[in-house]
Parts: sequence; C-alpha cells; structure tokens
Amino acid sequence: MSERPHVRILLLVTDLNIGGTPTVIRELAIRLKPLADVQVACLARRGPVSDQIESKGIQTTALDASGPRDLRVIHRLHKLISREHIDTVFSFLIHANAAAAAVSLFSRNFRLLQSIQTTQPHPTWHWKVQKFAQRAAEKIVVPSPSVAKVAREWADVPDGKIVIIPNAIDPHEFSGIAESGVRWPARSRVLRRLRHDQLRGENRQRAVASSAWTFQ
Repeated sequence: MSERPHVRILLLVTDLNIGGTPTVIRELAIRLKPLADVQVACLARRGPVSDQIESKGIQTTALDASGPRDLRVIHRLHKLISREHIDTVFSFLIHANAAAAAVSLFSRNFRLLQSIQTTQPHPTWHWKVQKFAQRAAEKIVVPSPSVAKVAREWADVPDGKIVIIPNAIDPHEFSGIAESGVRWPARSRVLRRLRHDQLRGENRQRAVASSAWTFQ
C-alpha cells in the first residue's frame, strides 16, 4: 500500500513580532506539527516569535518586505510556495491575505484559507483590500461572531465562507499567575483539530488547517 502524501501547510502572517496574532500562529504551528509538514512565513523581517517557532523545530521564512508597498514580496512568496510544494496556505491579517490572494492569481496549485482578526473600522482601505482578497479564499476564519459580522458587512464575505474558531491562550505559559489571585478552571486545556477533506474531482489529499480552542 502506498503511503499517503504528507500535507504541507504554510502559515503566513504580516510579521512575527510579539503580539496577539503571531502568538496564535506560533501555537497553531506547534499543534499542527505532529499532523502535517508545517512552515511559517512572515512578509516582514524576522521577529522574536521567529526564534520561538524555530525552537520547536519548525521552519520559518522572512520575506523581508521593506514596507506595505513592497510588491517584490509577492514574487518571493510565490517562489517559497513553489519551492516547498505547499498544499495549503493559511494567511492571517490584511497584508498577508492580500499577498496570498495575489499569488493565487497566477498559481492554482495550493488551497487558500484566510483569517480576519479585527473589528477595527480604520483604516478603511484595509477593508476595501480585504473585500477583493477574500474572493481568492476558500474559507475565511474569524475568532468571534463580532468579527464575522464586520467581515460580512465591510468585506462582503459570504456567510457560507465564514468559519468561527475562537482564539485562546494556554494558561500554563503564565508562570506565577497563581500568585496574582487569578484562578483557572482545573481542567483547562487547549484542544486542536485538523480536518482532512478530499476535494471532489482531485486525486490528492488536501487539508483544511483549522485549530479549535476550547476550555473543558
């Protein structure tokens, strides 16, 4: 029996500086690692979270964009996806979503998922760009119903394309939090899910990379 091809996933974000979304990327990459060949890339230069991810044995790539108008990053991203034979790109935040959508215009060899993480109305041009970028994505992952609402209203994302998957933290990372008087549920833990779908009319396995966090 032939061995099933291993899914190759690229998590793409604007930068890997310390912040909420880079932390989500780090945790998602760590939890996907036993299930797929996962890599992380950022449009900007390396950040502190790059080192944290690489310490877990996960490859990261900095595409070294000089700024939001550096269109050379699209060519670099295309080369990375092609060189690494990426099956699925999961992009986070507007700049990464737009870059991945741009690459998909001349490369149909990967599946594109996007994530919107904000409800901030400004700058309004972000939502105008996201309105076009979302057309290239198979699914738009959001962390809450409020983000789903603005994605529908401000970026014209169809209801059927939106998937709500809450973000969460691992309380065990916060050493010393017990001394602050904050009490976590005794059985709190992070759960993960990777769903494999077989797309109609295609012969190879594809992956919908989704992480579901919940407290039990």
